[in-house]
Amino acid sequence: MARQISRSGKKADVIEAKVDKFSSKQKRGLREVALILYGTVAIFFFVALYTYSLKDPAWSHSTVSNDVLNAGGKFGAWFADITYFIFGYFAYLFPVLVMLAGWKAFRGQGQRNASNGGSVFLLTIGLFLTVASGTGIAALHFYVEGSDLPANSGGLLGTQISQLLVEVFNPTGATLVLLALLLTGVRLLGVSWLQLMDLVGRFLVTRFMRLK
Repeated sequence: MARQISRSGKKADVIEAKVDKFSSKQKRGLREVALILYGTVAIFFFVALYTYSLKDPAWSHSTVSNDVLNAGGKFGAWFADITYFIFGYFAYLFPVLVMLAGWKAFRGQGQRNASNGGSVFLLTIGLFLTVASGTGIAALHFYVEGSDLPANSGGLLGTQISQLLVEVFNPTGATLVLLALLLTGVRLLGVSWLQLMDLVGRFLVTRFMRLK
């Protein structure tokens, strides 16, 4: 009787191990599918932004011709126009964020972050500070006369933020405030400036030693 119980227990363990192995394969397969989908969306967004044209009919302007030059079609033309209008060159952050989200989903980090409310809150604040300060700096220092973008390099968001800060702090003070906010936002997103500088320093030292 004891032997039968032992054998049945071993069989149950084997079956459970096979189920766990199968479910882990399924999970990995789903994560790979998620990475492919996220990657496809990210590439589409990038192509739509890269092939933006003022000749395409879009949200911020109208054209005589209905022909669409954007490689993403009408949707791509509208997406590029709206994101450029609001964020300027920081619109390119969208495909980067989508790709990062896909990579986190592939690594299984999305569920861990979702269960940690504090982490999600800090990431949200970091993203907001990064976008707001980045667009402000772009509008303040990278204005391009006759730009093809609907609201120039910083977009509507950057233009409003930079104008507000310049009225209060003047251009130099506004730049310092925006840089501080940008560094803070990027740090909240998980990028350590000290580690980054350390890596850059090591790389430069290594290259210098090789030249010798």
